[in-house]
Amino acid sequence: MADVVQRVLLVEDSNSSRQMLEHILRSGGFDVISAEHGIEGLEVLQQRRPDAIVSDVMMPEMDGYEFYNQVRGQGRYALVPFLFLTAREDLQDQVYGLSLGADDYITKPIEAEELLARIRTALQRTERFFQVYQRDPITGMMMPEPFKEQVAAEESRAERFGRRFSVLTLKLDQLDSYRKEFGDFTADSFLEQVAGLLRDNMRKFNQVSRSGPDHFTVLLPEATAEDAQEAANNWKEWIAQQSYTSPQGGRELDLTATTVSATYPGDGGTEDLLERCGVGLERKW
Repeated sequence: MADVVQRVLLVEDSNSSRQMLEHILRSGGFDVISAEHGIEGLEVLQQRRPDAIVSDVMMPEMDGYEFYNQVRGQGRYALVPFLFLTAREDLQDQVYGLSLGADDYITKPIEAEELLARIRTALQRTERFFQVYQRDPITGMMMPEPFKEQVAAEESRAERFGRRFSVLTLKLDQLDSYRKEFGDFTADSFLEQVAGLLRDNMRKFNQVSRSGPDHFTVLLPEATAEDAQEAANNWKEWIAQQSYTSPQGGRELDLTATTVSATYPGDGGTEDLLERCGVGLERKW
């Protein structure tokens, strides 16, 4: 599978600097979305979710510091790497920005290799955090890697005591098209809503993972294939009955789910169950 191209939001009020930085970032393999100041940057974030943010400090309308505070105030962007741009002599800017919690500072004039290296390092640091934290930052659900470990542990218990268990994946049918039409903010808000619905209607010993960009996978200890199908029918009904409103324009939208399940031991062990249920083992979204 090809690597997913990572997206950088660049906020810079100078046209010439912005064009130069866009060229450097694209040459370095990044997808780039740009804004001229903080207010426009916030508008962009309503539509598209970046993997990293690079922002100038001194800008009209809204400066970099206020933009940073606004971004960090939104939970979905709390862990997105944020790097400031500043003039080389502005030491106080660097100290103040780092004290706010920025991930790094890049001084002007910009050196292309340094810029790319600092962004990649910040992204790698965040990815390592995800691996330790083991939770998806948007939904709060378990990541695929630790979920696999939970399934493997359940297989060991089931084998020892002669029990069954099931794995069930729910794919949100319209989410990809909504993401393309309305942007990441709308799609992510629907993911949060469905995640909350799953949490509120789950047995306490079930485990849930956000196992892909538009689906969740549930570990159902001691559940037969019939139990898994009953759970699937219930969750599909609950998801379809919810009201989903686009944050942009307040439009009411429908959301349904397609399910697939697999049961131990009839459908195999951990690897077989996860493959049957389409669970990716690397974070690619």
